[in-house]
Amino acid sequence: MGSVNDWIAQYDRDGDGELDVSELQELQTRLSKQMTDNIQLTKHLNALETRSANHAAEVKEKEATLRKALEAMDYSRTVQNELRSKLSLFEQNATIMGADVSLFISIIILNYCTFFLFFRFPPFTCTTT
Repeated sequence: MGSVNDWIAQYDRDGDGELDVSELQELQTRLSKQMTDNIQLTKHLNALETRSANHAAEVKEKEATLRKALEAMDYSRTVQNELRSKLSLFEQNATIMGADVSLFISIIILNYCTFFLFFRFPPFTCTTT
């Protein structure tokens, strides 16, 4: 913004110290164009602000989704560790039970053999003549 004298000096084409209709029309045309440009710039700025706000909302939504995915991953790791511990216990129990079963089978076979050996052959008696 300049003073009135600055405006007259800039737009007074005929140098009479006054702005006539043609000089004012030129000024009005320039001011109208400037207003149109300002309105377009304001609309563009508003559109950019809206896009920025939309991007910020998308980022927040994606962050929330990522947070949920990380929480699910942590939970699945916890479950995996628990299951791994249970599997280890089951494997230990299976090893122990396998040994117990082997021992049990050995005992049954030994009893079976003893039973049939004892009843199949008559007791041995020693007689002297």
